[in-house]
Amino acid sequence: MTAEEYYSLITAYVEERLSTDEFGRRFQAEFLNDPNFNREEITSLIHEYAEKEVSKQEFKRRSDALDESWLDEQGRSYKSLFELLNRLFIDWEVYYPECTPEQETPFEISEQTFRQTAIETKSALEQFLRA
Repeated sequence: MTAEEYYSLITAYVEERLSTDEFGRRFQAEFLNDPNFNREEITSLIHEYAEKEVSKQEFKRRSDALDESWLDEQGRSYKSLFELLNRLFIDWEVYYPECTPEQETPFEISEQTFRQTAIETKSALEQFLRA
């Protein structure tokens, strides 16, 4: 998916033409199915962390190393796009429909917070596309 296509998808959500769930499903599918994205390695690392086979620090170190090596291969422009979209992806992963802003934790965020991240991502993408 191109930066323009991501921008259109995020705009549809911000303008409330897509529900949060529909947007999240589409965004996640596109982000994770990027042919340049090495899903096997990161999925394996996530599984190891979930099974407590690696510490939080080891997970962070290996995750950062995977990101850096993968992004270095893709080039500067793609790296910038990935960094813009990654925060939205991370927030999608912790979005919980029943969560209110008062109940938020580092592992659960409300729709309001997720929508704010989408608005910020849209703005950043506008700048990225103008550059």
